[in-house]
Amino acid sequence: MLRRVFRTVLASAVAVIFIAPATSARAQESVPKAPELTGLGTLHMPVTTSVPQAQRFFDQGLRLLYAFNHAEAIRAFREAARLDPGLAMAHWGRAIALGPNLNAPMTQENGRQAYAAIRQARALSSRATPREQALIEALSLRYAADGKGDRAALDRAYAGAMQKAADRFEDDPDVQTLFADAQMNTMPWDYWQKDGTAKPETARILTVLETVIARQPDHAGALHYHIHLLEASADPDRAAASADRLGSLMPAAGHMVHMPAHIYIRVGRYADAAEANVRAIAADEDYLAQCQSQGLYPVSYYPHNLHFLWAAATLEGRRAVAVDTARRLAEKVPHHHAGALAWTADYPVTPLLAYARFGMWQELLTEPKPPANEPYAIGVWHYGRGLGFVARGRVDAAATELTSLKAVMKHQAFTTTLKDLPMLTNLQIASRILEGELGLRRGNADAAIAVLGEAVKIEDAIPYNEPPVWHHPPRQILGAVLLEAGRPAEAEAVYREDLKRFRENGWSLFGLAKSLEAQQKSSEALEVKRRFETAWKRADIRLTSSRVMEAGTGPAEQTSASGASHQPSLFELRRSAIALAKAEDAPLHAAKHVDLADGTRLAYVEQGDTNGVPVILLHGYTDSWRSYERVLPHLPQSVRVLAVTQRGHGDSGKPDGEYESRVFARDVANFMDTLSIERAVIVGHSMGATVAQRFAVEYPRRVRALVLEGAFIPRPANDEVRKFLDEVLALKDPIDPGFARAFQQSTLAQPVPPAFFETVVGESLKVPARVWHAALQPYLTTDFAADLAQVTVPTLLVWGDRDAFTGRSEQDELSRAIKTSRLVVYEGAGHSPHWEEPQRFAGQVASFVAGLQLEAVDHTGASHSASHAPPRP
Repeated sequence: MLRRVFRTVLASAVAVIFIAPATSARAQESVPKAPELTGLGTLHMPVTTSVPQAQRFFDQGLRLLYAFNHAEAIRAFREAARLDPGLAMAHWGRAIALGPNLNAPMTQENGRQAYAAIRQARALSSRATPREQALIEALSLRYAADGKGDRAALDRAYAGAMQKAADRFEDDPDVQTLFADAQMNTMPWDYWQKDGTAKPETARILTVLETVIARQPDHAGALHYHIHLLEASADPDRAAASADRLGSLMPAAGHMVHMPAHIYIRVGRYADAAEANVRAIAADEDYLAQCQSQGLYPVSYYPHNLHFLWAAATLEGRRAVAVDTARRLAEKVPHHHAGALAWTADYPVTPLLAYARFGMWQELLTEPKPPANEPYAIGVWHYGRGLGFVARGRVDAAATELTSLKAVMKHQAFTTTLKDLPMLTNLQIASRILEGELGLRRGNADAAIAVLGEAVKIEDAIPYNEPPVWHHPPRQILGAVLLEAGRPAEAEAVYREDLKRFRENGWSLFGLAKSLEAQQKSSEALEVKRRFETAWKRADIRLTSSRVMEAGTGPAEQTSASGASHQPSLFELRRSAIALAKAEDAPLHAAKHVDLADGTRLAYVEQGDTNGVPVILLHGYTDSWRSYERVLPHLPQSVRVLAVTQRGHGDSGKPDGEYESRVFARDVANFMDTLSIERAVIVGHSMGATVAQRFAVEYPRRVRALVLEGAFIPRPANDEVRKFLDEVLALKDPIDPGFARAFQQSTLAQPVPPAFFETVVGESLKVPARVWHAALQPYLTTDFAADLAQVTVPTLLVWGDRDAFTGRSEQDELSRAIKTSRLVVYEGAGHSPHWEEPQRFAGQVASFVAGLQLEAVDHTGASHSASHAPPRP
């Protein structure tokens, strides 16, 4: 967010949505104020209390304070105060969490509550330690009785007192970090001179934070502030180590999981930025579902993760991810919501921006006009339609859209409700981009270059923001136009400048290579092409320019980095997609094979760090490893992922004999033996979930954790499965494609890409009729439900509430049977949530695994643990 601007806009909105006053009714005094959360790390600040649980909730509040989840921090501090009414620091915690922060001002009501809380802390401070007394006295200078006062003067007074405390307690990491926070709040998001040098106060803060990190490398608060301090600097690399360390310290705190992306996007690590946000989205969705959080967090921090993922995926050239995420963001913050909270005005139009960036003109030209009271959205709509008409050669229609766009820019909202936001600036850039593309199409390249140069200057003047305020770097468009105008040397200079701003982005690397080739700089061009291939390795589009302006680009077009420029018909697109799905070289991963001790050959794919936590993916009935094809790209490279095709399925061996869960579980054990894997996280879908349960019962020492998706309780089948079995027993070879298609369709409640669906149908057709029979028949008699009490590893249950095969009651029974389990419900999803929402599923698995890694550190006894409950994904 553009913090210095948005903090002003937030002032009115936060009053409506932030913190409600605490009840004073005696009846509420015995009611817990907050749940005890896991996955928040091990940061510990001893305070004066004889109640261990009060200490735990104080630590939870402090961790959440550092994670900018202020509403939840307040709840934790209130619970600490309830457990120990004499704990002065619990009231200090509530007071500091109610106050202004880097991303939001303080409302007057919160100011009154903060003033009352710090007075209560002072009243109880006589038995507190000198350090606690210093923190309480310093914070008492920040608030006025009326909840307002001279905000700047009060913030300076507080920062001055915190500096004295920091000088006095120079070895205390929390005092030092809280001083840094106090000082940063006197100059939020304004830490650097125009020439890139640090302001005097910034230099002191930087020294303080880097000293804390040197002494305590896992101090999440110091790492968080270090990232914020340096992200807008000329040297963001200085915070790269902090970003790398912070991401795994608090896996259930979505904002902390997200924060490394602020540095990654600055230093050109776009894949890392995307993955950080996938994990953050999963963590926040889990938290919001469990805690029903209110206030700023669910309407600002959580959508910010989606916004950031969209931006990072766009820079990677990953159209499918970018467009899907943009649509999700618009669903979370629709127009009526954005109208109430002005700083989110950009969120509902993100799909339009994504369509424009990737040349999805059909989507743009069929998109309905936004509400009349949303001038910014209407302006973006005209911008996108204008580009679509230019790309299709309809210059008169494009000119009409440009005229409409310029008219919208005169709307009074840009001088009233939107005046403190960069929305008009965005439309000024948009109008010049459209005017430039239109001018080029009309044959006036010089005029196009001139107006695009204006767009560059306007965008350069926008203060730092993350992700960038305007979605499309104008230099990538200007460079392309310069190339088309036969001015490659100028294009080269433009691309090199863009690469300083967006390091190693594939769009400008592609343009730079083209500009060098046009100047016969062959060796330089070859080197840049190598850089481009690295930058574009996860992309799903083929570039012909550093911006997309082809007439026929659409969602089903080229999905690889190579191919002809022919624009296919819709029929050809669908036929090609199906053919691609069935082709041997279609998978992004090359399948391997392993021969088990009994001679059975299993196909599998592997990705990630071979030294990382092993995660074994087990597919459902008649599927194969390709069931996880949409999930694999979103899983972090830090874990070792092995997606296995079980016996009888896909390209694995299909021996005679039994196909019962015990046999499949034995195969998993033999597979792990063959690859020298001692323990693994086992992820199972449907039949694979049954195999995972059996494996956990029979090989308990080899299971690190379980993820059971669309799982059945392991006892004689429910009525739905019995009905399906009757149909299956009638099957003969070759399998009827219509039956396989109908079966796979029955597992879905939401659409999936046609090519992927044809892939899974094709995999079902590889399974002979005898395996269709043999793998399902055991469900009539299998019964080891009572053995699930032996499963003690952390277990995540994933279920779609529109699952046609297993219901909520079965999931609740599983949850009760496996005491260490917890259930995540995917609203609107069917039996295969990982097909329908692969990013979310991958993010939750990644967050779950990260939580396991943190728990492993926690249980060494080296540091304080918040809870012995299973980690939260």
